[in-house]
Amino acid sequence: MVWNVSTTEATQVGEAAVSTALRVLIADDNDLVRSALRELIDSDERFIVVALADGADTAVEAAREAQPDLAVVDVRMSGGGPAAVRGILDVAPGARVIACSAYDDAFSRDEMAAAGATTYVVKGRDDVISGLRSVCGLDA
Repeated sequence: MVWNVSTTEATQVGEAAVSTALRVLIADDNDLVRSALRELIDSDERFIVVALADGADTAVEAAREAQPDLAVVDVRMSGGGPAAVRGILDVAPGARVIACSAYDDAFSRDEMAAAGATTYVVKGRDDVISGLRSVCGLDA
């Protein structure tokens, strides 16, 4: 069972898909953005969304439970993006974190990088899937 933390309901995921796809946690406080990211990421068979979170605390709990390979974390969400990144990396040290934000400013980029984010994508401008592929060294 894989826990969908934002709604506290369990979702059964196919064993074959989980064993071959990279496991992704999405943490964003906007329901619509979280849903759109899930649909986008799940459309690429190399990735499977295993957990959703709506704030820093739920992101850390989701990472503890799901042990994702990747986490897409909103920079400005409840509890703070940098706190979420640090917490995720504490409980899932093998995870790679992609910061995702509507803001493209040096302070946000530097703050997320200092927290441990591997890369930074801007919502609506950068391709999130390309960012995930890049972080994993996958070809397009």
